[in-house]
Amino acid sequence: MTQKVGKMLVTQARAREAFYYNPETGWITWKTVPKYRVGFIKQGDRAGYFASRGYRRITIECKDYSEHRFIWFWVTGENPQLEVDHKDGDPSNNRWENLRLATGVQNAANSRYRRTNKTGFRGVSVFELRSGEKRYSTDIFYKRKYIFLGTFSTPQQAHNCYKEAAQKLHGEFYCEDKTI
Repeated sequence: MTQKVGKMLVTQARAREAFYYNPETGWITWKTVPKYRVGFIKQGDRAGYFASRGYRRITIECKDYSEHRFIWFWVTGENPQLEVDHKDGDPSNNRWENLRLATGVQNAANSRYRRTNKTGFRGVSVFELRSGEKRYSTDIFYKRKYIFLGTFSTPQQAHNCYKEAAQKLHGEFYCEDKTI
């Protein structure tokens, strides 16, 4: 997910005063309930709400933050200048061991392949020759350009080529096959 790298408009002390973060579960809970929320929530309730595609948001002092970015700030006191990536690709898993800083390219390398993918393999496209035979091509996006890796007779062969290149180029940020 592309994230806006915005400034935290709250101090770490204020964030820690209002919320508690459990690194084992990845949950943020209310430590102190704001006056305007009394009756709706109580101390210890999970804070935040689901926004979209599994991501959660936290509101404090009338400002919304992505939960995973807020957690990074809550723990380190640093406004993350890079994107905060979920190692396992699950946006609802905000356990501390699952979060890491990443560039946009690294975060994209760790993204899942789309459900609309017709081959079932990440990085593989299918096309039909005039003879009616199907061929499978693969390419990879790296350093702002596509690198063509070849055409193959089976989607598995094309995917194996893609995997090898992705592991070489993206290292620890390479994502095994997961669908969105």
